[in-house]
Amino acid sequence: MVRDRVSTNGLLAALPQADWARMRKDFEETHLARHTTLIELEQRYSKIHFPENCIVSTVAVMEQGGCVEMATIGCEGMVEVGAIVGSDAALSQYVVQVPGDALSIKYQAFKKWDREIPAFHCMLQKYAQAFVVHILQSVACNAAHTIEQRAARWLLTTQDRSHDDSFLLTQECFAEMLGVSRPVVSTVARAFQKAGLIKYARGKITIANREALEEKACECYRVIKQAYDFRAIDC
Repeated sequence: MVRDRVSTNGLLAALPQADWARMRKDFEETHLARHTTLIELEQRYSKIHFPENCIVSTVAVMEQGGCVEMATIGCEGMVEVGAIVGSDAALSQYVVQVPGDALSIKYQAFKKWDREIPAFHCMLQKYAQAFVVHILQSVACNAAHTIEQRAARWLLTTQDRSHDDSFLLTQECFAEMLGVSRPVVSTVARAFQKAGLIKYARGKITIANREALEEKACECYRVIKQAYDFRAIDC
């Protein structure tokens, strides 16, 4: 059972206090280590995870063995959206990219509260819509914006989700998330560091000038962030 506190997960934090008090007993605090595979494609659900300061990627595994990130999930959401739209098995593979904490609930308990608490059901439906916006905006971003703009957006989003100016992120992982080669990411990271936007050492990135990084990012950062603002939702 989760101790008596407000979750830093946006979905759970936006619930009425009385509803969260009813549900809290079925959640457990979980630490998710980097590179942990939470669920494989088409694997049946056992638990649903609500990240608090970790970041999870939904990835497509290619026939030749490579992985391509389709979206990331952090403190604004849950793993995974298929449980909302009627699937009882994962629609993708989910891998922890930035380690941290999450609140986890057994799948059957999740479905029970989805049926019994209207505000929770409403919030989940709004999250599913926001996740679609995220996917579609990411597709447009990958086609229309430069690697520098996309990298800035990804770093800002990662900082938001980790609730910290510093977070663990290897260049290999960063390259995989952006769908580019490691040398390309190295070039971007060096340019950002030289401009004073970030500090990078031993797999740890620190955001040194957030305002300048926001100027570097494309509008997709704002669009996706706004889509996940559940505080503005009346359920």
